[in-house]
Amino acid sequence: ALIQPNVASGEKWEASPDSQLATLADLSRRAAASHAVNLFLWPESALPGYLPQHPEWTRAVAAFAAGEHTPVLTGSLDVEFLGGGRYHTYNAAFFFDSLGLSQPYPPYHKRYLVPVVERVPFVPVAWFRAVPWLRQWSGGFTHGQGLPLYQTAIGRFGVLVCYESAFEQLARAYRREGADFVGEGVALGDLPAFDAGRQPVGDPRR
Repeated sequence: ALIQPNVASGEKWEASPDSQLATLADLSRRAAASHAVNLFLWPESALPGYLPQHPEWTRAVAAFAAGEHTPVLTGSLDVEFLGGGRYHTYNAAFFFDSLGLSQPYPPYHKRYLVPVVERVPFVPVAWFRAVPWLRQWSGGFTHGQGLPLYQTAIGRFGVLVCYESAFEQLARAYRREGADFVGEGVALGDLPAFDAGRQPVGDPRR
């Protein structure tokens, strides 16, 4: 079941994450009440922040997946600390199995990033962020590398995130790896590309 709340782009990063989680859970339960659901697909950046920094979000999604006995794929942000104050941030998707477990499964890190708004090409992102009217639209995400597959009752699947659906080679790569289907997460709101550029919310080191 593809769960896509009607949330304006400007509201997503200002609304309470708890209320967004409640909305996603409510819509998911409504879908399950009228259809046989084997997988819930929540949107890109459904959880508006760095998931590793919010264990309460992880617990909430895990409890929902376990309570519904149905896996959940949800969008959020991920961070990898490299030492020496350096880190990589990712536009990511996280898988929770039907027992609510997420630790056994590596997150998917978006590989094809929207130019400028998700990753500034060719020059340091700090140059763009020094320009006031470009600051909020200048992304510094790192390109993902892996192609994790997630097992469900209806087969193994890989992930595409929004803009990546334009790159047929990614879906073909998943098929070569043994995927039975591909699940796509799309940004909330009416301007997904520009919305994605607002995703780095705060310093991930905090």
